[in-house]
Amino acid sequence: MNPTLRCLICLLCLVPCSQVLFAQLTANNAGKVDLLFANNGHATLASSGREYVSKGNVIKLPTGKILVLTNTWLSGQFCITLHRLEQNGLPDQSFGQNGVRVVSEFTNIAGISSAVQQDGKILIAGHSIQPIA
Repeated sequence: MNPTLRCLICLLCLVPCSQVLFAQLTANNAGKVDLLFANNGHATLASSGREYVSKGNVIKLPTGKILVLTNTWLSGQFCITLHRLEQNGLPDQSFGQNGVRVVSEFTNIAGISSAVQQDGKILIAGHSIQPIA
């Protein structure tokens, strides 16, 4: 199978959910789920809160690793959270804590989009969700 003919999809929840699932589809196998990816074809992001994911917040890095931007509801506030997975869909243990980095320096800010610069630095665009008086 040609690894360049794979498509990574995020199975989003329409409501806040406690887990976010990913699956990898193969283009040359009639779009079937790639059962070699993660756990029987799907990966679940580790979470300690409620995860919110928007479309476009999944990036396949040049190294083949997968970066996912989520917004997590923790202790009564939103936190931007980054997850990094290995090519096989398992958490990248060299990133953050067990593949997860909560950006706790910024609270009640929702991450909207992310990008990775050529030097490997991660850019996150977001907006404040503080109520306006």
